[in-house]
Amino acid sequence: GGSTGYVVFNWLEKPPLNDAYQNAAPIGEGVTTGTLYLATLDGSSNAGGANADVWYAYTATAMGTLHLNTCGSQDYSGLDTVLSAHVNTGVVGTTANEIDANDDYPFGSDPTICDPEPGAHNLDSGMAFVVAAGDVILIRVSEYSGPEAAFRLNVNLDTDSDDDGVPDAIDAFPFDPTESVDTDGDG
Repeated sequence: GGSTGYVVFNWLEKPPLNDAYQNAAPIGEGVTTGTLYLATLDGSSNAGGANADVWYAYTATAMGTLHLNTCGSQDYSGLDTVLSAHVNTGVVGTTANEIDANDDYPFGSDPTICDPEPGAHNLDSGMAFVVAAGDVILIRVSEYSGPEAAFRLNVNLDTDSDDDGVPDAIDAFPFDPTESVDTDGDG
């Protein structure tokens, strides 16, 4: 015959793999979904409170303006995000190596970034700053309040091929640093 008895299952819950800055998940442009469920605190910023955080590493592929935001996260999961970007100095991201930080996007360096997004909410976070090709940026996603929930991290680089301060998308001459608008009509 067969044996009878009890089987015990132990669910071992662990924090996200990118919970510590040393384990920052590499990302590129586009949308990345993540979670703060079981995350711990190991960084800080000039925005929001001291709460659980996770880390991402973005390497700039060109010179341009890097736009980071969590647009849609509030409506997606109820999470009030805090976003900060740090120079990768080999130590945890803090206010000492912070490039920018934001709790509520309308009050940050990219105040209209979430406006055209469906489901945008003032409690989403956003920022924009200039990067050079090869810059490695540590991105810290944290929470101000709400559940330790899922979020959306949106990354977009507006390139500036000729380094004239005008993004290629609106530069009539993206490879000519002396001209971005055809003011003299010479094409």
